Amino acid sequence: MPKRTKHLDLPRSDSPLLADVLESIRRRSKSIKHGGWRFQVDRVFEEYSDGRVEKLEIRIQYQELPVHLDIDVWDDRWVLVSAYKRTEMEKWHWEFQGRLMPDVEDLEFMRLIEMSQGFQFTDQGRADLLESIWGQILGRGPRPVD
Repeated sequence: MPKRTKHLDLPRSDSPLLADVLESIRRRSKSIKHGGWRFQVDRVFEEYSDGRVEKLEIRIQYQELPVHLDIDVWDDRWVLVSAYKRTEMEKWHWEFQGRLMPDVEDLEFMRLIEMSQGFQFTDQGRADLLESIWGQILGRGPRPVD
């Protein structure tokens, strides 16, 4: 029988921001594993004509529910948060993205992941409330005034 570990199996990163995010997840991994969530983190490289960009893909699913929370974090501080549900009876998708504010520390980022997990959103309306969480740390740039 394999040995049980208290931490998640996490990749490593050379990016200071992504390494900080990974360390914050590692520090909270025991509570994550025991909270009823399936949590997967992958390090991904995207290839572009002018080089490659590193990002983390964080995939979270609550117990056996068909509701997912995905968080992609690029090394240039861009973050995409999406929640979705896919069943025969119901399909919806919610998305929020922006640049991580410069004063946000890795512990703040992990706190928002845990707040999002606590929502246990089951419908589109509850998922829309996630914007109030992630809007705290993601800058969306200037917007036109009505």
